[in-house]
Amino acid sequence: MEPHDPEPREAPPPPSGKPLGASIVIPAFNERHTIGPIIEGLRALPIDHEIVVVDDGSTDGTAEAARAAGATVIRHPYNIGYGASIRKGVRQAARPVVVLMDADAQHDPGDIARLVEHLEGYDMVVAARPWKAKGLFGRAIAITVLSWMASYIAGRRIPDLTSGLRAIRRQVLLPFLRLLPNGFSASTTMTLALLRAGHPVVFVPWETVRPRSTGASKVTPLRDGLRIVLQIVRIVALFSPLRVFLPVSFLLILFGAVRLFTDVFAWTSRADGHFSLFVGILLLFLGLFADHFSYIRRLPRGDD
Repeated sequence: MEPHDPEPREAPPPPSGKPLGASIVIPAFNERHTIGPIIEGLRALPIDHEIVVVDDGSTDGTAEAARAAGATVIRHPYNIGYGASIRKGVRQAARPVVVLMDADAQHDPGDIARLVEHLEGYDMVVAARPWKAKGLFGRAIAITVLSWMASYIAGRRIPDLTSGLRAIRRQVLLPFLRLLPNGFSASTTMTLALLRAGHPVVFVPWETVRPRSTGASKVTPLRDGLRIVLQIVRIVALFSPLRVFLPVSFLLILFGAVRLFTDVFAWTSRADGHFSLFVGILLLFLGLFADHFSYIRRLPRGDD
């Protein structure tokens, strides 16, 4: 298990020298009013960078506004999803660092250079939003619960599971692109995949999060929350099946053993104790098999 990280913390400053070049990938869907000012702010960054906007089938002129502002634009013929846009943008990126940024103007473009600086010693840095910046009360509660679930799976505290602002080393991210789903749970998958694969990840407190100025959020708490839970289950099966199988099997074996013990002294014969013990042992062996299969899948392939 990875060491517990009690609070998001500041990463050490980078050594003096030339900063890393960054490809800033912005998935966008119907964000015509915000995309232009974001790109204008990004163009003034003091680091080597390129701006890649992935227009996910917008119908309001987002692609044209991004191109006019000076970004490289990739277009989907129709709306495919946030995760699909990330995959397309990362593959198009030409710099060693990929910065993922939302197109809703909630992040200050001037903060990107500071975000990249935090990568020293890490493979991914995530801008962890304060609790009040995670949206309405119900949505903030849902994000917090999902973060708790993910923290248990990852073996360390994850203060912000769904942050849309993060910087990742491109070569580290490429092998995991095939795991990213098309929808909004791509951020969740990316975070858990890198943590469970042993890549160093740091969560940096990020206060410069502004409320959305125009339009409405594309995320629906119920639909996308269920998708994120499903994706967490998939990541568990891929990276850490024993973290689920082992506690459940232990409880069933314990319950079955206690029932069998009491049956012996009470001279009764109940099926529930035998059944619980059998199911617990079966789950234990199933978990061990899943863990072994997971390890084989994570082994480097010839083309990695």
